[in-house]
This record gives sequence, structure tokens and C-alpha cells, in this order.
Amino acid sequence: MKRTSSVLAKQGRDLLQPGGEFRLGRQGEEFVSERRIALLEAIDATGSITQAAKQAGMSYKGAWESLEQMNNLAEHPIMERQAGGRHGGGTVLTGHGRHLVSVYRRASGYYHRFLDLLRDDMVDLETFFTLDRRLGMQISIRNQLLGKIAVINTGAVNTEVKLSLGERENITAIVTNEGVEQLNIGLGDDVIAMFKESSVFLAVGDHPPRMSARNCLEGEVSRIDIGSVNAEVVLALPGGKSMISIISNDGLASLGISVGDRIWACIKASDVMLATAG
Repeated sequence: MKRTSSVLAKQGRDLLQPGGEFRLGRQGEEFVSERRIALLEAIDATGSITQAAKQAGMSYKGAWESLEQMNNLAEHPIMERQAGGRHGGGTVLTGHGRHLVSVYRRASGYYHRFLDLLRDDMVDLETFFTLDRRLGMQISIRNQLLGKIAVINTGAVNTEVKLSLGERENITAIVTNEGVEQLNIGLGDDVIAMFKESSVFLAVGDHPPRMSARNCLEGEVSRIDIGSVNAEVVLALPGGKSMISIISNDGLASLGISVGDRIWACIKASDVMLATAG
């Protein structure tokens, strides 16, 4: 049996070769990939998200979604808009964004050197397939905001955890005491707040709406994508982060909002999940 396994492994090595795309994560979530870095490089070269998306082989909507997710998980904005000028303004990478590209390219070089070594020594196919499955795991929740723990209030059953998203913005989560123990988190730790797009309620007005949701953040509507039944509304928050809300087309019509409007996004504290790298 041992000899048969060895033969199969050698045959498999002839047929299968290690490969894949190098990715960097933040707190266990995908942050940048080859395609996203190519998008950033194209933005730096062209100053246009439209042109950069074409060069990177992405749709305009897909490019914006990637940029929004990267900004949400970044400690500092990776791009900024420039208005005016002879060419009508555009989008440029920040110093942090260019540093991110540089770090990725260096790390990618190390990764491909590792693959070269693995091609020579890979004989344990079971281990390879297990590794491949682990690396391929992703999460479908698109609202993922990186923050630092500012307050922890422990009750008899649940714990209130408040995250600082920037200079002014905060988001509160209510989790079980056992959940906090499992996460092993403390003040000042980096944590990702995650919540479903359908959990984000939108409201208009000069002041936060009166509702039971603990989290009400003000932002600017940056994009609206209307489908056959529902609409996706992207809200730009201060500091470069953003969040997504999915509402019905009727709900969108009743709000009467358009790109550029300032509105409120509200999320119940019980709908906010927390995640760490460990």
C-alpha cells in the first residue's frame, strides 16, 4: 500500500503542478491580489478608474467594489480623487497605496520562488489538496470594516464592543461573552466588523433617525446600481471607507436619493459580527 501511494504521488506530480495567485490578507480576510494590484498600478499610470478597469480586465462596477473593499481594510486610504486641472481631475494613489503595491510586488517574488521549490519537492498530494482548499476559503459578506477596539463593556450574558473606524466614526457590536473569549480581544486590538448588506437601513435627514439601531453613520452616496427588484447603494464614509446597502427599488424610490446626497446608514449592534486573524 505504501509503495502504491508513492507511485500515485509520483504520477500525480507529473500531471499536477503547484500554482495559483499570491494574495495578502488583513485579519484573515482577502486584502489584495494580483488583479487588484494590477488595477492600482493602472490607476497610478492613467489617473482614471474607467481606463484602469479596462486595462485590468475588470468591469467598472467590479473595479469600484475591489477598491472599496481594499479601502475598508486599509489603515489609511489607498487612493484619492483630484478635482479640476487641465484634464478635469481624476483618481490617484496615495503614498500608502503606492507602498502597498511595492510591498505586494516584493512579496509576490518570494511567493513564486517558493512555488519553484515546491515543484521540485511536491510528492504529498493529500497535503497539497488540503492546503489548496484552505487557501480557497472566502466569505460572502462584503461589508468588512477594519477598526480598533475602543470600548469593551461586559454584561451578564453579552458584551458591547465599540470599534473606532477613524477620527470620528465608530461602530458597536453586541456579541456573547463566550464569543469575546474565543476571539481573545482587548482594547487597541485590530478587529474587522462585518455585517450583511441587507442589514444596512438607509434614512435621509439632517439628524440621525430615531430608531432602535445603535449604529447610524452619515456618508455620501457614491454609487447606485439598480437591478430588476433590488438596488445596491454604496455609501462613502469619512476616511475613505464605505459600506453597501441592498434595498428594494420601491424603497429607493421612496427615499428619493441620488449620487452625491448625504444620508444615514443604520445597523443594529446585534447584526455586527467581529473577526480577527486568530
